[in-house]
Amino acid sequence: MAEDGIIPARYQLTEVPDGGGYRQRTEANVRDSHATLILSIAPQLTGGSHETLLFAERLAKPWLHLHPGMDWRQALRAWTKANAISALNVAGPRASEAPDIRSFTVEVLDALARMTAIAGAESLRRRRGHRHGASRAGCIDGPAYFSSPSARSASCTRGRCATRAR
Repeated sequence: MAEDGIIPARYQLTEVPDGGGYRQRTEANVRDSHATLILSIAPQLTGGSHETLLFAERLAKPWLHLHPGMDWRQALRAWTKANAISALNVAGPRASEAPDIRSFTVEVLDALARMTAIAGAESLRRRRGHRHGASRAGCIDGPAYFSSPSARSASCTRGRCATRAR
C-alpha cells in the first residue's frame, strides 16, 4: 500500500512478512539493492530519509543524497561511475511532506536514465573491440553475448547487427 493507494500489480513487489513496519521495509529496500539514492528538497535529511541513510551506512551500501540546491548532476555522474549498480533503491520524503519532490525526482531519474544510456553506448563501443574470452557483438537493441567459441562468427541473435561477432 502506498500513501496514495494500492500499488498496481504490474510492479511485482514483494510484501514484507506480516506487513512489516516502516523501519523493516526501509531496511529491506536498502539491504536488497546495490545502492541507495536519497532525494530531498531540503539539504538536510530528516525522519525516514535520514534513517534510510543510516541503514545504508550500517549495511555498508553505497548511498548518495541529492537536493536541488547542489550540483546534483555532477554528483550523480561521479557516483554512478564509481559504483556498479544494477538494483537501485530510490528514497526520499513523501509528496505530502515535500510537495516539490515529485518534479525533482522525475528530473533526477530522467538524467540518470540518460547517463546510463550514454554509459551503455560507450561500453558497447568498447565491447566491439573485445577479441578474447566470450565473444560479444553490438546490436541495435544492445549487446548480444555469445558464450561459446563456436558462436564467435555468428550474427546477433536479434538479426539487426551492423557488425558480426568477433
